[in-house]
Amino acid sequence: MSYILAALKKSEQERDRLEGGNSLPSDNSMPSDASIISNEDDAKSNSAVLIGILSLVLLIFLFAFLWFKSTDDRLSEKVNIEPEVVEKNTSPPSVTPIVPIAVKEVSVKKVAVAESFIAESKVEIEPKVEIEPKIEAEVEVIGIEQGNPAQLSKVPSISVTSHIYSSQATRRSIVVNDQRLVEGDFVANQVQIKEITSQGMILEVDGLLFAVNRSRGWNR
Repeated sequence: MSYILAALKKSEQERDRLEGGNSLPSDNSMPSDASIISNEDDAKSNSAVLIGILSLVLLIFLFAFLWFKSTDDRLSEKVNIEPEVVEKNTSPPSVTPIVPIAVKEVSVKKVAVAESFIAESKVEIEPKVEIEPKIEAEVEVIGIEQGNPAQLSKVPSISVTSHIYSSQATRRSIVVNDQRLVEGDFVANQVQIKEITSQGMILEVDGLLFAVNRSRGWNR
């Protein structure tokens, strides 16, 4: 830039000098033709130098512009073409070593039982008492008419007016001498109803069994 400024300044000085020479009176100070031609040649040479410098500067700017532009284009193409390479960490996972843990053995102490204690300990076993089942001798049931007079003397006259029989003993009943009785009741002293049957009832007298028919009853 300093060269351009110097050339412009020199050209300005030459132009002022030429204009100053033309303004002098033409009587006595008119230059000769040779000096005029020399001045014109100098002015032309200065103009040519100035034009050359300006052209060179323009060429330099143009070259620099084109160079930077081509560089930017190449960089952008390189960025677009070359894919970004992402490096993956392919290192194998770290393996934590397994450290064996010492297991402390638990000692189990055996408790010895004193033999003397075992000998002294006595187990009392109660003797097994066998209970013999009470076996009742079967007593033959006979008709009240066939009974022994000694036992029959204890039985009063019997009149049966109602008789209810069921497979369930709790629902059985009989009306004897106008009294409703069930199994286990007494008709008279020492005369008990042992069972109510479908035909009548069975009386127990002194351990003997007598069958009484519901329709006939019993008359002393």
